[in-house]
Amino acid sequence: MKKYITILTILLALLLSACSGYNNEQEFENSTPASAGMESFEEIISEFATDIVVVQFVEERPFGNRLMEYEFIVIERIRGNAPDRILIYAEIVPPDFQPPIPNLEFNTDTEYLLPLIKINSAYANTHPEGFAFLERIVIDLNNPENSTGYDVSAFQHLIDVNTTSTENFTVQSMVSHFRNIPDQSSTSFEVIRSENIKDIINGSPFVLVVEIKEMRRPTTINDWMSTDFFYCTIIDILKGDESIRDVGDNFRILFFADTVQIGERHIVAVVPVDVGSFSHSFTSPHSLFSMAQLDEIVAILEEAGTLNRPVEPPIQQTATISVRTSNDNMMLNSVIFRPRGMVIEEGETAYSLLRKTGLDVVSLGTNHVVSINGLSAMADPFRADAQYVWSVRINGGSARSSSTVRDSDVVEWLYEHIILATPPVDPPPGGGDNM
Repeated sequence: MKKYITILTILLALLLSACSGYNNEQEFENSTPASAGMESFEEIISEFATDIVVVQFVEERPFGNRLMEYEFIVIERIRGNAPDRILIYAEIVPPDFQPPIPNLEFNTDTEYLLPLIKINSAYANTHPEGFAFLERIVIDLNNPENSTGYDVSAFQHLIDVNTTSTENFTVQSMVSHFRNIPDQSSTSFEVIRSENIKDIINGSPFVLVVEIKEMRRPTTINDWMSTDFFYCTIIDILKGDESIRDVGDNFRILFFADTVQIGERHIVAVVPVDVGSFSHSFTSPHSLFSMAQLDEIVAILEEAGTLNRPVEPPIQQTATISVRTSNDNMMLNSVIFRPRGMVIEEGETAYSLLRKTGLDVVSLGTNHVVSINGLSAMADPFRADAQYVWSVRINGGSARSSSTVRDSDVVEWLYEHIILATPPVDPPPGGGDNM
């Protein structure tokens, strides 16, 4: 079982995703390509090589204190969409490192076949479209016997799997062998390179308001990245699934070094390391926002239709209803039902609202009210041209029993003494809608 993990492999793990290298020990171990269970040369290529290219060396230069930056011209793309010129980064191996690992050397007059890992990290100091060598695998197409990588001679491995002699082994067969390795590499989330706030917000699975709680780990500063790792409290989820709250107090985010302080609140656009992971990383190098940008971010999410809103109960509409005798009534303004706000439904009428009071209502047909709590419409026993009737007003204006009641309306049912223009033939009145 393969146990050998080089310094380079560890640093590659830091750059495989936007989050690798700052997880807890178990997460970090699981993110390392050359894990204990990996034995096959082809499995390494299949699962972790985002790009396979044939290249020509241009030059190399130091990058920071411990890295080298190698520049190549791409001649052929076997896998991936690498640009015409690429930059690849590798750790300078200390002379006393055990077991000894030779540093990479390239010639400008030689073509190389390279399986690579695209650096997909929001925090990387390297070029945005940079790459890292995969297990230091370098296939020298001009001098195949000089090929190296993955703990054994890559050239000898290819000779073995193709069961042919060194003399008969061709460059074409070597390239074909790589071309036939199935592509099982995958990137769960592609880092957003745009600096446009709308691109970042719309392209991120989670946009959160968080409060910085405590440091998870001291500041990490090296040639690859400079970061701080903090536990955070989720204050609001502007975008994304509410289940992110399930991580509770273990929620943590990797920030650029010296950009946040404990107790501060910020808006962040993040993605989890893995499904169910406590650790989250920026979706972009520009995923940290101030609270002053909240309105702008909310407007972006509203426009895209992705703003999380709390589930609120529908706003209830109400109207005020009262029942009494009129001021000029001989019964001296008796109050039967004091003014009270009541919830109204769509299509509510003055009559249906009266029914909701619980008073004893007698009506003819469906609308004409003739009695409320025993006080009935009737002819005036002393005047042939007068009656006592129930009428209704809405917002002070005359209305009918069937009149629609709307939000905030004031409905008054009045027992009134009215003088008729023409005396009724057969009092008391009956039928029709209340006036």
